[in-house]
Amino acid sequence: MSKISLKPNASGTGNFTIEAPNSNVDRTLSLPDEAGTVLTSSSTVSGTLVNSQTIADTSNHSITSSAGVFNSPSSLQYTPLLSNSTVNVFCFMAGYLRRSNNDDNDTRGYIRVGTVNSSGGYDYFGPKEAVAVGESNFNSRTEFIWYTNTEFGTNVARDSSGDISVAIFGRSDEDPGNVQLLINSSYAVFMEFA
Repeated sequence: MSKISLKPNASGTGNFTIEAPNSNVDRTLSLPDEAGTVLTSSSTVSGTLVNSQTIADTSNHSITSSAGVFNSPSSLQYTPLLSNSTVNVFCFMAGYLRRSNNDDNDTRGYIRVGTVNSSGGYDYFGPKEAVAVGESNFNSRTEFIWYTNTEFGTNVARDSSGDISVAIFGRSDEDPGNVQLLINSSYAVFMEFA
């Protein structure tokens, strides 16, 4: 015959109570034939998705012929539920390239994404100097829709407040022609795991 043992902790002073609900039905709680920890509604399991949230920034952000940060990182910011969780970020955006004259026949736009770290700097998704979204070539001054692409960050950095703040970096090429790179909608999907 198997036995059931309740083992107190000599160092603790709290009382733990096993309490039956208000019920007129007999119930049986069967224990598995394995060691482990009983989980409650307040428990978290490592690798479990704790929360997911999509945040959008539909403001216009542009830059001309130089590198820089398009958005205020606080516009795509997520506050994790847990201090020791892992947060992954999936980003996508839409925009276009624009030229003011016909001097430039090799117009390109570059995007990369990162998060603000605890020192106030930026941690990029992937290699720091990589072209993150790609490039497009145009031969006229007409505005073109700039194709949407994706970037994915795993276990991304948190800022000094413990938040996840996504920063979108971009530049147009350095050819003459006053090339403008504009993003008019950005989305970040935050996935938090215990």
